[in-house]
Amino acid sequence: MQISVSIRQAHVFFNHQNKPHMKKVVLFSLLFTSLLFSCKKDKDAKDSNPIINRWKVEKKDEKWGTSGTTTTKIVETEWVEFKENGVFVEQLAPGVQTHSKWKLLENGNLDVSASIDIPSGSGGLIIKSISNNAMHLYWQGMTSYGFGTPVQLTQNVYLIKL
Repeated sequence: MQISVSIRQAHVFFNHQNKPHMKKVVLFSLLFTSLLFSCKKDKDAKDSNPIINRWKVEKKDEKWGTSGTTTTKIVETEWVEFKENGVFVEQLAPGVQTHSKWKLLENGNLDVSASIDIPSGSGGLIIKSISNNAMHLYWQGMTSYGFGTPVQLTQNVYLIKL
């Protein structure tokens, strides 16, 4: 079966009879394209900064003083999340979360304003290593927590991506 349509007939069909249909097709195409590119932007932001994600604190090692022994501490959080807008979320138990802020400092270190399992202090945390699925954070500083005089504290925190 052959269908023969002249250019004039096609012009009349598309320009006069199906204007509402063509408008719907064009609007749908524009909407689909804008959604496609807006979703890509969110993925690109995560890809450009590997810190932005949800992490499980797998292990936390502490060493008090310069000659103390390193001990592995109990991890109190279920997970932590570094959000793109600078919000830091820490899940302590189902439905129990703390929220604070995080940022990368000019020296490349990570600063978290308040956390149960992620240490903070002047100069931030050193990001010892980061990959697609793991991050190692390091902090060393003076603290008087539990002591009358300041004592050196060294912490290593190991996280895995959820």
